[in-house]
Amino acid sequence: MTNIIKVKFLKNGQPSGRDYTYYTPEPVEVGDTVDIDTDRGIAKGIVTYIDVPEAEIAPFKDKAKTIIGKSRAKCELCAYFTSHGDGEYTCSASPDNKKVMADFKETPDTLWCEGKNYKEA
Repeated sequence: MTNIIKVKFLKNGQPSGRDYTYYTPEPVEVGDTVDIDTDRGIAKGIVTYIDVPEAEIAPFKDKAKTIIGKSRAKCELCAYFTSHGDGEYTCSASPDNKKVMADFKETPDTLWCEGKNYKEA
């Protein structure tokens, strides 16, 4: 088991582009949302692979970076998470009140802001 993972960055709330390789300071699972420090600020990504063999990153091991950790931003923990009853929730921070949960399940608009509007409830 290694602490090397692959991540796809989120764009408009969806994994996009190629996989990037990082070290992780804590255990993560495929599908976890993680925070990544970039030259443009903190970005969100989705873990696509775990336990990447060290041999795979050998050519650039000295340049590999470490993620911050698992993302703490979750719609259901955000102050903008608004209940409408019967498992329907919207985000009051979005201009059009995006539906972020339906029947108590995530929708394609869940974490639409990629955590940028996250405000602890």
